[in-house]
Amino acid sequence: MAWTETDWAELELTAKLVDAFFQGDHKVAGEIRQRTAKWGATVEDRSRLRMSIVEPDEIPGNEAPASGPSEFDEPGPEEGGSLVSEAESFLKAFGNG
Repeated sequence: MAWTETDWAELELTAKLVDAFFQGDHKVAGEIRQRTAKWGATVEDRSRLRMSIVEPDEIPGNEAPASGPSEFDEPGPEEGGSLVSEAESFLKAFGNG
């Protein structure tokens, strides 16, 4: 689903309302809630709108292309790797290391 110019305008207005809320204007909270509900901001909103979120690889015929190992396939920090080694790999790959 593509967003139209009016969708983006609505999003911009909502962003301004959220900014006003965080600046202390709490009277806009209800308006923010109503506007974000129209986009399916929560699970309940999406259920009411009959929306579902699927990952791109869950769409039939939209499988990710198979790829071989790359220099970035080393384990990350959460997998026991080192953040420093990841940074070094990045710099080496882009000619600054």
